[in-house]
Amino acid sequence: MKMYLIGSEFDGYCKIGKSEYSELRAQALDRPKLPFPIKVLAEFDAQGEADRVEKELHAYFEHKTARGEWFTYIRPEIFLRKAEQFTGPNPKPGRTEFPLTRKGGIGFEKWVEQMEKDWKLKSAEEKEQIYKGLDALELERKTLKAERIRNARQARKHTAQPVS
Repeated sequence: MKMYLIGSEFDGYCKIGKSEYSELRAQALDRPKLPFPIKVLAEFDAQGEADRVEKELHAYFEHKTARGEWFTYIRPEIFLRKAEQFTGPNPKPGRTEFPLTRKGGIGFEKWVEQMEKDWKLKSAEEKEQIYKGLDALELERKTLKAERIRNARQARKHTAQPVS
């Protein structure tokens, strides 16, 4: 059975689950036509331990829980890295939208190694700047989402008023 990360990079939500056919699962989740497009962001073979791995991934990402099995956005490379930790070495990778694993890329493991080396070389000030930038991006995302909700409410309010 495969573990999957299905979600939307644009709206910032994703779902962790298990299924033999993750693409069909994504289509089933989109049946009510969600207000944002969803797709399979990452998947991997859980090597017969899907139930246990799913519980461990849910527990690990608990701080990002939005509702039920839905989480605020989880980067596919982080999801795959945690999956590897929970399934043991070399989980059988499925397809992923992670750009470095495509043909000609350096591969996930080498990318992680390089990122860790780069991070260790950064000064405390550089790290603080990165954190501030990430906080600013998160604030901007929340502000834009609140604005979209406000605009949708105003549009409904104007269409609901009777014409005299």
